[in-house]
Amino acid sequence: MGSRGRTRYAAGARCCLISSVPPVAQIVAMSRPSRFLFVIAPLVLGLVVGGCAEEPPSPVAAVKVERSHMLASAPPPTLFTIVPASRAQSADPAFQVAANLVAAQLERLGHRRIVGDGAARAAWKISLETSISAGGATAGSGLTYGFGWGQPPLRVLGGGQEVTSASAQAGAASSVEKRLAVTISADGKTVYQGRAVLFDPSRDLVAALSPLSRRLLDDFPGPLGAQGQSR
Repeated sequence: MGSRGRTRYAAGARCCLISSVPPVAQIVAMSRPSRFLFVIAPLVLGLVVGGCAEEPPSPVAAVKVERSHMLASAPPPTLFTIVPASRAQSADPAFQVAANLVAAQLERLGHRRIVGDGAARAAWKISLETSISAGGATAGSGLTYGFGWGQPPLRVLGGGQEVTSASAQAGAASSVEKRLAVTISADGKTVYQGRAVLFDPSRDLVAALSPLSRRLLDDFPGPLGAQGQSR
C-alpha cells in the first residue's frame, strides 16, 4: 500500500475510533464550558418541570346535608309544584335557578312538575329557601330568605325526629356559607325537609345552587340525619 493509501486508511480509522467513543468519555473530552452546560441544563429543566408538577391541588368545598322525612325509599312518580313564598321571592333569580334545578333532579327520578293553572292538582307542594352568610352576617344574592332551622332545634313531622341546624365549620373564618333548603308538603303535612350547606370562599350563591341541589336530591329522599361529603 502506498504512502497516500496508508494516510487515507489512518484517517478513516481515526474517524471510526472517535465515533465509537463511549458517552462518558465524550463528555470528559468536552471543553470545560461545554461540559458544564451539558450537565447543568437537564438539572434546571427537571427542577422547573418538577416545580410545576408539585403544585398543591385547589381546596375542595365541603357540603353538608341534613334531612328529615317520612317518604318511602323510592316514592312512586308524583305530581309536584314549586310554590314561591311571595311575589318578591318568585322574582328572585336565585329562587328561579333553585326551582329549575330542584325540578330537574325530581323529574330525573320520574316525578313531574306542574306549573300554572294545573298546579292545584299537584300532590306535593314544594317550597324553597336560599341564603348566603359570612362571619355570622347574612349577605344577599338577589333576594334571599333565611332558613328556619335555627335555635332551639326545629321539630318536624308531627313530633318526629329532631333536626338541628348545621354548625359553622371549625376554623372556616374565610369560608362563606351558602344554603339551599327544600320542604315538601302533602295533604297539609310536611313530609320532607332537607337542607344542603356549602362552605367555600366564593360569594356566588347562584353558582353554588347546582352542587347543593345535586348533593341534596341525588338519592332523594335519601337517608335521614346529617351527612357530610365533598363537592
